[in-house]
Amino acid sequence: MGDLYSLRKERDYLSRESTRKNMDKREWEIRYLKILEDIYREEQKLRGRPAPKRRNHRDNKPYPD
Repeated sequence: MGDLYSLRKERDYLSRESTRKNMDKREWEIRYLKILEDIYREEQKLRGRPAPKRRNHRDNKPYPD
């Protein structure tokens, strides 16, 4: 993670149409969603609210063991 300014700058870079066209669609989606999640966490930290735990998608099973 980084400071909020650099995260927003990265988001703006990824949201450019030229960037999207030059990247694999799946890779772009993953990077963009990760940046949005990091921005949300950073904003929550600045507001003094604890950010929810980061989800581990590998452990996201439909049924418990």
